Amino acid sequence: MKPSKKLQVFLPLILSVVLALGMFLGFKLRDSYKLPNRGVQLFIGHPSTIDQILTLIRNKYVDSVNDSLLRQAAINGILHQLDPHSVYIPPQDVASVNAELAPEFGGIGVEYMLWHDTLTVLHVIPGTPASKAGLQPGDQLLAANHSPLSGHSLTTDQIQDILRGPVGSSLTLEVKRFHQTRPFQLSLKRGEIPTSSVDAALMLNAETGYIRLNVFGADTYPEWKKAVTQLKQRGMHQLIMDLRDNPGGYMEAALRIADECIPGRKLLLYTQGLHYPREDYYSSNDGIFENGKLAVLVNENSASGSEILAGILQDWDRAVIVGRRTFGKGLVQEQYTLPDGGALRLTVARYYLPSGRCIQKPYNSDSNFHAYDDDILNRYTDGEMFSRDSIHPRDTTPYYTRIRKRVVYAENGITPDIFVPLDSAAIDPFIAHAYALGLFQFYALQYYLTHSSVWTKFREWTDFASNFDWQPGDLERFLTFCRQQGIYPPQHLTHEEQTYILTRLKAELARILWGSEGYDGIRAATDRAVQKAISWMQGKEK
Repeated sequence: MKPSKKLQVFLPLILSVVLALGMFLGFKLRDSYKLPNRGVQLFIGHPSTIDQILTLIRNKYVDSVNDSLLRQAAINGILHQLDPHSVYIPPQDVASVNAELAPEFGGIGVEYMLWHDTLTVLHVIPGTPASKAGLQPGDQLLAANHSPLSGHSLTTDQIQDILRGPVGSSLTLEVKRFHQTRPFQLSLKRGEIPTSSVDAALMLNAETGYIRLNVFGADTYPEWKKAVTQLKQRGMHQLIMDLRDNPGGYMEAALRIADECIPGRKLLLYTQGLHYPREDYYSSNDGIFENGKLAVLVNENSASGSEILAGILQDWDRAVIVGRRTFGKGLVQEQYTLPDGGALRLTVARYYLPSGRCIQKPYNSDSNFHAYDDDILNRYTDGEMFSRDSIHPRDTTPYYTRIRKRVVYAENGITPDIFVPLDSAAIDPFIAHAYALGLFQFYALQYYLTHSSVWTKFREWTDFASNFDWQPGDLERFLTFCRQQGIYPPQHLTHEEQTYILTRLKAELARILWGSEGYDGIRAATDRAVQKAISWMQGKEK
């Protein structure tokens, strides 16, 4: 089944919404796996041909040149002959790239959005400097230490650089509060802000737990183990692990979580490359969740570390995999520090799952990796996002799961056991456009600010989920708000689309009040993948 012509017209917009977060993270992180350090030598001798060419350009070229940019272009040209995941990180980017997987950073503790070029607080993390100083959802941060936090030219990275800094350093904010006419100043000291890998850990019903991981970082394993322990204390006997849009991270974190779910001593993975002899990784004898039913949710943005965990659990028939085919990254990188202060993340090995398969999808440097980069788009246009029948293995050599001897394939990512098509409401052009522009988030924030007396009724997101209902006219008020922003809904919205909009708005309200846990808890009730996993646990799905 292929998408409709209407869908194909709006495909670029839809892709920018659905894929932006996952693919941005996937390409920014470029998984930094922890393999044994075998060292690297940089040989210095006669100048290379590249150095000689750069010297001639510098001394003889008709116009002035940027030597640094030329060198970087030369390096990138070399790496582009290898694979899509070997990358050079310039000196100025090393710290920020490495920080992506760090367990904490120095900051103030707010989640925010840019609305009409103004930084607007969406959620204040409890216990952080922002919370202690009295910042509130809806506050507009106009400046920090006299540096403006608004304007067309300001990027998210620039805002992050302004708000973050050494723990204990001072920050003075200029704040504009809802219903107050004049800004005021607020002074605070930056604190240690944890970058939790566990976005949500909650109970969906009396026995089913749900954990969503956004990345495999330095502290992912202890965070996950703590979450499982707490959910078991609340009665969890079966677990849904959500790895959708998780681009990967440290291989060690994925392996340690798999170890906790696989009974006995079993092969989890092995890595091998031309200069890296085969190295096997085994599970230990005891794990915290070796027996309960386990479902893993994946999609096209689940990559590398996510695929390692999902693939191990699939190959040992320990979990059912629910969703859509994963990204297909089976390469392992090591990071080397270079004399210029930059770093090289070089592919040094492939990883192989317990069945013996490597799930790395093909790539071809001769085509500048265009087919590789367009793979996700092609899955849309070929109908794979909507029908399992459109999934075709590149390598038809059968591999077999270790217990039930089910057929699985290499070079194709992880194919789910239970397929869940892309939600048609989520990719409706109007809904996708409204979401891309932040209209759901800002409308929810406005609703929160103008209905302040309502929120005292709800102590937990579970109370909110059970007892908050939209009133007649609320949907039309949101649609009117969208029209005011220049985004026009169709004349008729299906019942499914109306339900999706109201559920998404309710989830955004829950995010303001309770963060990611509230957001995920609300969305789970109508999340098709979550509901498919629960049905499987109840014996209703094969």
